[in-house]
Parts: sequence; C-alpha cells; structure tokens
Amino acid sequence: MFIGCQIYGANQIILARDMVITPNKQTLIVGFLAQYEDSNKFNEKTWVDVTGTIQKGNYHGEIPVIMIETIKEINKPSDEFVYPPDSDFIPTSALIN
Repeated sequence: MFIGCQIYGANQIILARDMVITPNKQTLIVGFLAQYEDSNKFNEKTWVDVTGTIQKGNYHGEIPVIMIETIKEINKPSDEFVYPPDSDFIPTSALIN
C-alpha cells in the first residue's frame, strides 16, 4: 500500500491502492485510515508494508482503523493496481463513462 495522505496532528495516515474497476482500466482509490505514532516520518506516496490490528474508529462516523504495529518502506510493486476479487464485485461509487 502507499501512503495516500497524512492527517496532521492526529498521527493518522491513509493507506491506499488504486483498484481497477472497469475493463478499460478505470481506477478508484481504496484504502484504510491507519494510526501510527510516528506517521510523520513517511512522505505521501511512499510504498509501505504494515502489520497491525483493525479496530473501530471514528472519522466522520464509525469506520475501521488499522492500528499499525510495524511499518517499513518498500519498493513500488511491479503492478501497483489491485483488482476486484471476482466477477460479482459491485462498485459502490458512480462510474465515469
């Protein structure tokens, strides 16, 4: 995952990937809010590998938050996209045609 953005002052970051959602390679950013005490040590768009636990959190309502236990910078993967798990995937946002 890469760090999509920092939420300054809160020790929180967004861990995100681009998910391909259409046959013509249209993508949607998907991700998780994550909490890490030293999150400001990482720049946006840095690729990282994390280990942690998922807990209930609050960000404009109740959401899952990854409580990061370990994090390390990694090289960008050869395929930076993720794909729907199968043909039953239903997009939850409007598609741009």
